[in-house]
Amino acid sequence: MWNRNHNQSERKVMIGGILVLIIAMGIGRFAFTPIVPQMMEQGFIGEKEAGTLASANYLGYLAGSLIAAFYPPSRRRLFAIKSWLLVSVATTALVAAVESIPIWHVLRFVSGAASAFLFIYASSLVMDVWSLKKRASAAVSSLYTGVGLGITLAGLAVPFLYAAFGWKGSWWGLGVISLPGFALAWRWLRDVPAERTETAPSSPASLPAGRRYDLRQGWDGRLLAAYGLEGLGYIVTGTFLVAYAGRLPEAAAISSWSWVAVGLAAVPSGWVWSYAAERLGFRYALAAALAVQSIGIVLPVAFPTPAGVIGSAVLFGGTFIGIVTLAVSWGRALNPQRSGRTVGLLTAAYGTGQFIGPGAAGWLIAEAGEYATALFGAACIVAAGMLFLLAPLKERKSKQFLKG
Repeated sequence: MWNRNHNQSERKVMIGGILVLIIAMGIGRFAFTPIVPQMMEQGFIGEKEAGTLASANYLGYLAGSLIAAFYPPSRRRLFAIKSWLLVSVATTALVAAVESIPIWHVLRFVSGAASAFLFIYASSLVMDVWSLKKRASAAVSSLYTGVGLGITLAGLAVPFLYAAFGWKGSWWGLGVISLPGFALAWRWLRDVPAERTETAPSSPASLPAGRRYDLRQGWDGRLLAAYGLEGLGYIVTGTFLVAYAGRLPEAAAISSWSWVAVGLAAVPSGWVWSYAAERLGFRYALAAALAVQSIGIVLPVAFPTPAGVIGSAVLFGGTFIGIVTLAVSWGRALNPQRSGRTVGLLTAAYGTGQFIGPGAAGWLIAEAGEYATALFGAACIVAAGMLFLLAPLKERKSKQFLKG
């Protein structure tokens, strides 16, 4: 009976974690992308403001990830998750309450910080609970479906909310839509006692038995660098895909649906790339995911058609969560006893790139009057991350950044 109740509790924790990511990441963080064209159409913001608002969100994400990495909540992790979840819902809805660009920057900054805290704390909580059964990697793949589900939900809801209530209704509506998930996550999330996490498996055996996990000394620095380049490159498409599609004469009619395609492709992404890691090892699986994503980013530039836009959405959605899954799982394998700090440092590298990318791309788009240059540059940056991973590692002792 105890075991059955315990399994049920684990499942509830997983569902609660998925709901947290639906709200904080799929909605709180990424709903800006399908709403941006609406705000631009109404004349409230231009490309530069869209870029700086996105950068404000990712600056908050960076700040939150650094704080979470170096000042973990210890025994108050569950309280922190619930508190920041409330902040995430509130900052989504409150964008509609004002028409002030400076206040929008503040709200998006706070929302970004909330999404970082929730991503890191929820990831470490679910991994700690499920690592007791040596299923931490499978848990990561399942947990991160929440991002794709949230993106899909927002992508489906925003066009209808906009048609009925305008762009403000999109923000208000997403806040209201978040409330049922918020209530269930609040009820179902449970933490695991610290003494039990200390006895959890401390080796890569807690992950799927892949053939090559590349745990040689020095790979953690490569991982941080490649993950930072991914953050810098992917976020350009993550911010401007829908707006770019809306500017294409042939693809404007399906622009809002491109974000739904991103979300649907993202749902199984973690599982697909985790399987690839079992067959190829983390290094080559991650490099392959970066290669596929770079093709997806540049695809609508080469083929500015509905097929090119949807193809880009599928390749982009099918990789960016998979890349997160691979990086987090690899990082945890490098440092299993300090999963929160590891996820925090990786998220900080990712967040640094995310902060720089949208503002720079928004400025470039506004100055050039077109999106192609920014998207092509983003594809090159992601490809550079792939090449960085594939370059041979010199056999020498090097500092391990994720330790300590």
